[in-house]
Amino acid sequence: MGSAGAEAFSQTILTNCTFTANDAGFIDNNGGSDAGAILHQPEGLLMPINCLFSANRAGSGGAIEGTTSGGRTVSVYAVKCVFYANEATG
Repeated sequence: MGSAGAEAFSQTILTNCTFTANDAGFIDNNGGSDAGAILHQPEGLLMPINCLFSANRAGSGGAIEGTTSGGRTVSVYAVKCVFYANEATG
């Protein structure tokens, strides 16, 4: 269990990870913070491989939130991952 963050201009590869029951300030369906499990910043690659994302909650991006700014892109490639019962309100 736990959450992760990836900085700008990075390549983050996660293998055989479990992200379960992370809560990023989810408050009674009224929003909250971004990303229950992973917040990924612009200009980087996030690649979870064979990972489980379950029961994570946030205002947006229940499991993974990719943010953009200044025209920068976010790349997320999930390979053989399971996403189950994650929740985002925004």
